[in-house]
Formats: sequence, C-alpha cells, structure tokens
Amino acid sequence: MPSCNFVIRYNFVSNEIGSVQSKGRARARDSECYLIVERGSTNEKRELENLAREESMMTALMTFDQMPHAELQQQIARQQVGCALILCIITLYPILQSFLLTV
Repeated sequence: MPSCNFVIRYNFVSNEIGSVQSKGRARARDSECYLIVERGSTNEKRELENLAREESMMTALMTFDQMPHAELQQQIARQQVGCALILCIITLYPILQSFLLTV
C-alpha cells in the first residue's frame, strides 16, 4: 500500500489494533490521522479507550525492549505455564464437577 499523508476516519471505531493500523496508513513524512465522531457518542468513548490501550501497549513494548533477553524469556515461560494451568482448570472443571456430583 502506498504511503499517504492524510487519513480521515468518519464515525468508525474498531479496536486498539485498528486504531494503530489506521495511523500506520498515514506513514508519509509529517502525516496526519483524524477521526470524526460526535462528541459524547459511544464511538468517542471507544476511541478514548483505544488510545488508553494503545498507550499501555507502547509502555509494555518499551518495557520488553529494555528488559535483558534472559529475563524476558523467563517472563514469557512463566506466563505460558500460567495460561496452560488456567486452560487445564477450565477444561477439567466440568468433568470434576460432574464426578463430584455422582460421588
């Protein structure tokens, strides 16, 4: 996709990823990206939430970027184990529940 210097979104708000992608379309030097929505609307509220999430993503990325590689690997491994445990619990809970009801 060619670079452009001006992007206007009219009354359309998706999620934080969509907001970042819209701004990415305006990748020419000194480009601008605008969103036109009604003040106080649901779309304005969603866009403000998206901006907060985008800021959180950027903060997390900067934190990861500054973290030593070994520490980052340990953090990722911990998160993966935690997610695997949660998935096991979610999967096994109905089975355990039905088993305990029959005992």
